[in-house]
Amino acid sequence: MVYSSKELAMAAHYPDPRIFLNEVARYHLPIEAKRIIRGSNRYSLTDIVLALTLSELKAYSFSMAVASDLVKRINLEVLSVVLDDFTAGVTDKLIICVPQRTDLDEGFPTVVTSWQDFVAFAETDYVSAIPVDLSDRIRAKLEGVF
Repeated sequence: MVYSSKELAMAAHYPDPRIFLNEVARYHLPIEAKRIIRGSNRYSLTDIVLALTLSELKAYSFSMAVASDLVKRINLEVLSVVLDDFTAGVTDKLIICVPQRTDLDEGFPTVVTSWQDFVAFAETDYVSAIPVDLSDRIRAKLEGVF
């Protein structure tokens, strides 16, 4: 599915898409238009997930500069694979693990599919991450609720 810049800004809780896209460009976020339809940019579901993650981090009182640095640490390849499984109905949870440290290796899972996975990983590896459960919000977006 493709989404407009207005939907992207709404997901990030910005009143105007121009303001949000200005922030995306300013902080070099990994959100970019996937195609252009009738002169307007269209974005993927992965971009919507990143915008929702940004809005959640901003709800925790992180500034946009800090939130953007945290979002850049998410492994986008893993996110797209798990997001495909989520949209296909293979998994019923989508939990983004936003790493707070920069020295994590490639084995750090930035997306998990259950709270048990997150707790087990946190207990064994002592990871400092912010879990963001986006399951209901992504499901609502796929159903066209918002």
